[in-house]
Amino acid sequence: MARQNGQLPGFIQAPRKESKPSKVVGLIITGKNKQISCPGFVSDPITLQPAKLLIEKAPSSDAISPISVVIPTFRRPQWCAALLRQLRVENTFVPMTIHVHDDASGIDYGEVKELVDDLEGRFYSWPSNYGKTRYWEFTTEMWDTARSDGNAWLLWLNDDFDLCDNFLNRLFTAWKSIPDPRAAALIPLADPRYSRGQSSTPLARVRKATWMDCFGLFPRRTLDSLDWRIDPVKSNDFSSCVNTQISQRLKGAGSSLWQTTTSLVDHRGATFSQMHPKLREKEPLHAHHFHRKG
Repeated sequence: MARQNGQLPGFIQAPRKESKPSKVVGLIITGKNKQISCPGFVSDPITLQPAKLLIEKAPSSDAISPISVVIPTFRRPQWCAALLRQLRVENTFVPMTIHVHDDASGIDYGEVKELVDDLEGRFYSWPSNYGKTRYWEFTTEMWDTARSDGNAWLLWLNDDFDLCDNFLNRLFTAWKSIPDPRAAALIPLADPRYSRGQSSTPLARVRKATWMDCFGLFPRRTLDSLDWRIDPVKSNDFSSCVNTQISQRLKGAGSSLWQTTTSLVDHRGATFSQMHPKLREKEPLHAHHFHRKG
């Protein structure tokens, strides 16, 4: 793997606030990619700004368009590398721009960086940890790096995901089966907790979800409706509640959320969570009907 100045092409050391935009091989980091200082949490609960109304679902022809993939990671380089190797196979069928964001892990991500470079993606190493209470800010940063790609789709993946075979084809086939023109997002995990009270026919590929988690497939118009940002939230001991805000803003604007009835992904760390270890031990994630072969 060719290096210049000891650095892999496409590797981004996310600059600190006082740093000027840096230049690396084949890529200029603009001011948008610099780390912003945390403004602090608001002292009173905020009123969430609803997303703009989505009038129609992204057309099915968008399914063949290039996609942006964002992957946050923290101290799980082996699982992240395994995911990237799966995406390398998918990349032969669907063009994608991959953005991997390391939340100041402080451990070796050499293999991940090489895989990202092989995929002509971008790796961002943040100098200070956002963690769970600043995850709202980290999400905005991740979305912002993908925004300039101009791609029709955003695919948000966890770093411990295990993909089924033929993942993207099955994911977009499921998207095209959604009957609601105001669909805003699709969760590729058939955990019933996302769809309590919802039903589907035996042959359905999708069913309505009651809330959105921090991963999934989004047409670009969904991110446009959210202004590509998460609003600051009041600090608490649980998390930034990014998924709650996304769900409330989209549903408040009349959009709908969906999940696949068959899991297209599984968590390698089903009983292990970086943000909520005690909760995950008590309530492991369930990838219902997940099969390696598509």
